[in-house]
Amino acid sequence: MKQRFLMLFSLILCFWQHAAAQLQYPLLRVAWDSVWQCDALQLYPIYHLPQGYTSEKTTIISLPEAVQKRKVHIDEVDGDNGADIKVLRLRNKGRQPILLAPGDIIKGGKQDRMVTNMQLLMPDNEWTYIDVLCVEKGRWAEPKVFKFSSAGRADYRMQEYMLHQGAQQHVWKHIDSIYKQRNDSSSTWSYTYLFNTTRKMDTGCITAIQQLPWSNDSLVVGWIAVTHGSIIGIDVYAAHNLFKAAMANAFVSAVRSRSVHVKKSFPTLATVQQWATEVLSPTTQARWIQQHGKLTVVGGRAIHLLGFGH
Repeated sequence: MKQRFLMLFSLILCFWQHAAAQLQYPLLRVAWDSVWQCDALQLYPIYHLPQGYTSEKTTIISLPEAVQKRKVHIDEVDGDNGADIKVLRLRNKGRQPILLAPGDIIKGGKQDRMVTNMQLLMPDNEWTYIDVLCVEKGRWAEPKVFKFSSAGRADYRMQEYMLHQGAQQHVWKHIDSIYKQRNDSSSTWSYTYLFNTTRKMDTGCITAIQQLPWSNDSLVVGWIAVTHGSIIGIDVYAAHNLFKAAMANAFVSAVRSRSVHVKKSFPTLATVQQWATEVLSPTTQARWIQQHGKLTVVGGRAIHLLGFGH
């Protein structure tokens, strides 16, 4: 499975002539004068410099699109109590690779889950087994099993717990803290339930960003997300086709991370620029990632940088 994963990523990224390209300055440029805002969220787009870029593209589709078009089959894996809580299996029934990114939420089955690692599902109609964490405390022992669906991506804070702590208990602790903050409860303590009440506001922002040219600009590869009083984080990919496939779920994650009720202004441009310098500078990036992010590397190539703000 790992070998197929490496081969496909090599195929997708072969049009980048920088053999050892990294996700850092000077290959990346943040468009500081093109910040986009909706509600309590700001996004600074990140561009890859045009050197070494050609028009060749490999189409990759997102998990939500694959589910909607019935291009993917998701199933439980046999284990204790009839299924393995830490593993799901997926089969790509379409003709394009399907992108799974850290934090992507798969709702349904015996319990809602969250993808833990970046992965591409090959269009070969074979089962691929993926590691997941649970984002719903209850329902596991119930006899009814729900149909699987895509439910966006977890907020940045929960992804940080997942990537740096790696334990199920830290994910549940984060979900519990949101319930406590909102003075709310549910029968199964589901993460997705927490955002049902904000769906209208979220939909407005999602509709607005779909009108931006970023998904069709071949040099856009990510963004820095900012909210009232803090920097949410950075999400950047090695190529535009990866970013385009990830964009819908990545935006859901940013929306879920914004500070709606915090009565503070956005961080100043100088503050965000200073933070970005530490994240993207070759001399400081490796040390910063050890404490605040994750860099996915495949075959010596930096594929995805996910970092968390303050």
